[in-house]
Amino acid sequence: MQTGSRELIRDINTALIIKQVISEGGLSRADLSKKLGLSKATVSAIVQILIDKKLLVETGPGESTAGRRPTQLSFNAECGYVISIDIEYSKIYCMLSDLNGNEHTSINIKNKYNEKTILKAIIDTVSQLKKEIPKCKYGLVGVSVAVHGIVHDNKVLFTPYYNFENADIADTLSAEFDVPVFVNNEANLSAIGEHTFCHPQKNLINISIHSGIGLGLILDGELFEGHGGSAGEFGHTIIVPKGKECPCGNRGCLEQYASERAILNDLAGKLNLDDLDLDKFVEMVKEGNKDALAELDEFETYIGIGLNNILKLYDPELIIINCDLLAALPDTLNQIISRLNTSRHTECKIQLSTIQDKGILLGGVVVVRNDFLQL
Repeated sequence: MQTGSRELIRDINTALIIKQVISEGGLSRADLSKKLGLSKATVSAIVQILIDKKLLVETGPGESTAGRRPTQLSFNAECGYVISIDIEYSKIYCMLSDLNGNEHTSINIKNKYNEKTILKAIIDTVSQLKKEIPKCKYGLVGVSVAVHGIVHDNKVLFTPYYNFENADIADTLSAEFDVPVFVNNEANLSAIGEHTFCHPQKNLINISIHSGIGLGLILDGELFEGHGGSAGEFGHTIIVPKGKECPCGNRGCLEQYASERAILNDLAGKLNLDDLDLDKFVEMVKEGNKDALAELDEFETYIGIGLNNILKLYDPELIIINCDLLAALPDTLNQIISRLNTSRHTECKIQLSTIQDKGILLGGVVVVRNDFLQL
């Protein structure tokens, strides 16, 4: 049993009650008392405080086998709002949502910025979204920014395909809008989003394949970031000794062979094209273009090797893959799985994300919400 001051115990119990209501919803005071092992008096006192703070609302009577029908409680997700931002290589995705991730407004813009101009672009976008916040108790409670690179202690340490290392995103935005700002790796946020809203497994791995390849790890129900924030840099594991140069400083990194950016650039080079987008690549595959099919085969090979390594290292319950290419060509994942030379994948489900890049934004909502509610 955890002991301490009355205030500490009250705060612990408050967090337990909020978590339970967010997780299940539609619970009565008696339900909470039974599920959490707290006295009815304790639950009633804390619930009243949370109702007074507009964090919980009574939503009407629930079912009862006999006697008076109990009043149900729900989390008041519209008491405050979150702005989530995903800075991708070519685009910036922005979403205003309530505290349950229900989208209110979104803005998507082309990423044409550098470290000197990105902050103004984000400030302008947040200002625009902030104007859309409905009247509520707490207004904007925080901002989440996803970066495709290594982040530690709210600082950007390394971004391979855009240079924002010297842009002080968190402190600048926090000072501008007077709210907490959280900067995180996009794959980590995607893992949090998948785990919270779709897959509550205790051991889950989320792989993001875009301009690079990232990996978010949920181990024993918690995000694992490593000592310096670089855990999950799956794309920078070396798969071809003395292979292609990578912006990370190594040679032969996986994402130089199997990221969407890598295969599109490789095929464009072979066909002497200035540029090649994903839609055109998918069209060429469907038309049976030999060069596109060869590129896809190489992609399947390298991703298969990577998945095999992950299975051996982590033995997860579930691997979720967020990849526009696989979403457009879903049978490709079956081809990759068929190449796995291990029995472990039969015990680990491997599937495509159903929420795709929105998982990054939703993960940001969870980070901000947990800070706001002190969970």
